[in-house]
Amino acid sequence: MKKRISKFYVFLGLLLIQNYCYSQQPFDIYGPFNAEVFKDLKTALKQSNQVYKLDLSYQTIDPKLFNKINQLKNLMNLQLNSNGISQLPESFCELHNLVYFSSLNNLLNIKCSFINFPNLQYLEMGNAKMDSIPYSIIACQYLKTFKIYNNEDTLKIHKNIKYLKKLSEIVIENTPLDSCPKVLFRNSNLKTLVLNKTNTYALPDNLYTAENLETLVVENNPLETIPWNIYRLRKLRVLSFRNTKISKLPDSISELRNLEYLDIRGTLISAEQVEILKALLWGVEIKSDYK
Repeated sequence: MKKRISKFYVFLGLLLIQNYCYSQQPFDIYGPFNAEVFKDLKTALKQSNQVYKLDLSYQTIDPKLFNKINQLKNLMNLQLNSNGISQLPESFCELHNLVYFSSLNNLLNIKCSFINFPNLQYLEMGNAKMDSIPYSIIACQYLKTFKIYNNEDTLKIHKNIKYLKKLSEIVIENTPLDSCPKVLFRNSNLKTLVLNKTNTYALPDNLYTAENLETLVVENNPLETIPWNIYRLRKLRVLSFRNTKISKLPDSISELRNLEYLDIRGTLISAEQVEILKALLWGVEIKSDYK
């Protein structure tokens, strides 16, 4: 009886830990555990050696104080949101311990060389003004997550991104790409790739080189066909082509043994083709325009 009770509490403990981890935001996960989150730059500068996490969201930032941000030598997490700023101070380039950087609703382009941020693991830019992911991104060998939303310019992705061996998540939304570059699939450690409203007409034939990909989302794009060798993405669990111009998926999709979820709503796939997919993908949850 005691053994059963102890197993129950172990299971309950693991469940609680899992739920806690899922409820945390990336800002909470990165940086020192349980570190104080400073929300006022003036206060932070007075305690500069004690500042590891700084969240300046939804506030106007005094430019004179912002220029002193390099005094926060230990700063690891910096979050900006709706600050009305269009550029970062030159002193930003001296935040060499930065692990997490997020800027939303600020028309920014990081002009520093990424060589200055060798410890960066999480990079997120929303409503920004980036024209490319620069060559120097190769210096960020610990980068795990790259996200960009609502970028004002067409985004070019430098081929060096394939050398970021820790990179496991790429999310690009409401940001036109000049093409869907092959380099996006040349990182074998990539687990999640989301391309939403990126003006993607086709996926490259080398998509199978992302051999550890688990989630592939290509939505709200003029995509018409899927490469037949998609079946080589053996670890794929989630696949979405929602709101695209696809009229048929290759039969080879039936070989995706780990697939759990397929979303084809808003496509040109017929009711007959949906029934064929249901037969080919027995046990997979398929979302379509037909019941």
